[in-house]
Amino acid sequence: DRLLFFVFETCATMTSAALPAKVSLPLYQADAFASRCFSGNPAAVVLLGFDQKLTADVMLAIAAENNLAETAFVRPLRGPVHHDSPFAANNRFGLRWFTPTREVPLCGHATMATAAVLMFAVGNTNNSLTFETLSGDLTVARDADLLAMSKLHTLHCTAPAHLLIGRKKKGE
Repeated sequence: DRLLFFVFETCATMTSAALPAKVSLPLYQADAFASRCFSGNPAAVVLLGFDQKLTADVMLAIAAENNLAETAFVRPLRGPVHHDSPFAANNRFGLRWFTPTREVPLCGHATMATAAVLMFAVGNTNNSLTFETLSGDLTVARDADLLAMSKLHTLHCTAPAHLLIGRKKKGE
């Protein structure tokens, strides 16, 4: 059984007091880790242009409106190459994830959904894509129609106190 990605494309045109002007953003919804349509883990993927930056408040508002577990915001780290789409030509992107209530430092299924959108819907032909994130660089490699994400080498985070109750310290 192969895991598939089902991608739906829409385009959102937003007007808000938080935005300097009317903004049109390509928005995809992808079902990651799915064996059939409308299953798996859905994530929204918003494509931001090379020089298009949104504030965290605006990204949070978009994520809240989408009301999915995560909304990913991806931006190429270089401009267009030879008049190609920067999403089709680049292999390095900035990536941030938002739930409807906050930004999160890591989201695996939204990263895989982002790679699927770039490779299968937008036409990026690179064999691997690297995403610069709050948790460090994440690389997703393609082997035909299969995608695999590299492991993070180090993830620095502080566990909430309620998860540490009963945990012994070194030497105890």
